Amino acid sequence: LGDIGQQDCFDCCVIGTGPAGITCALKLVRSGKRVLLLEGGGREPSEQSQNLYRGTTLGDPYCRLDVGRLRYFGGTSGHWGGWCRTLDAEDFDARPALDMPGWPITKADLDPYLPEASRILEIPEIQHDREIPPSGLKHINFAFSPPVRFGKKYFNQIAASQRIFLVLGANVTGFEVTDAGIGGVHVQDFKSNYFTVRANAYILAAGGIENSRLLLWSNVQTGGRTVRRAETLGRYWMDHPHCTLGEALIAGTPAMELNQRGIACFAPTPEMRSQQKILNCSMRVEPVPY
Repeated sequence: LGDIGQQDCFDCCVIGTGPAGITCALKLVRSGKRVLLLEGGGREPSEQSQNLYRGTTLGDPYCRLDVGRLRYFGGTSGHWGGWCRTLDAEDFDARPALDMPGWPITKADLDPYLPEASRILEIPEIQHDREIPPSGLKHINFAFSPPVRFGKKYFNQIAASQRIFLVLGANVTGFEVTDAGIGGVHVQDFKSNYFTVRANAYILAAGGIENSRLLLWSNVQTGGRTVRRAETLGRYWMDHPHCTLGEALIAGTPAMELNQRGIACFAPTPEMRSQQKILNCSMRVEPVPY
């Protein structure tokens, strides 16, 4: 960070080097932009960095915050199991019965980017779902990445780039806010040195929990000026809640389509969800050793 002058302004500052941050940085560079890429951790996981992810959770059981997430170059792609599936069109819709607004985008807005995302994740084409009449269920398909570990796949490419300035150990602590918007990013290294870095645009790609945490804290620091309409900031985030419904002993070979992991996956159709007034969900049938 000491090599960056206080007046040095980049085209874009990307905060976080997980799948989103690395993908954005490389895409920007291909369009000719000069990118500052900030990562709070190092090249490999460390106790010092992981300790900053510690926290307390309330409500439904959840794994330890400093265990379920990885704070180093490549991010939590280091934990990822490689399961891939597109969102359903109905996932973007409003749900008046639950007082939940819809998204400002639709699935059709994302569809053009699917081929490029598939290439990045090294996955084949995802097969279409198949309804199972008259059950109200559909057989759903997943594709599987190797899985891609973004830190290993892209570090050398980013390190060799003349247009990406990668800084490790750069912990973002807040934003400099002006009437015109974000004027800079406050950064602290592990030796307690403070810096302010500047860019024409900023991309916050620190993950679902950390994006919300950092914006909420910055709103406290700036009196609500970072995100001026913050009614939904930090809300509607959820993990994949799951439970075991039961076990069964099936004689013979079940008539189920199994994916490459040997698992069959089902989900209620949109009509069934509407009829039963339930959210989108799925059921996995998987073999159990005996």
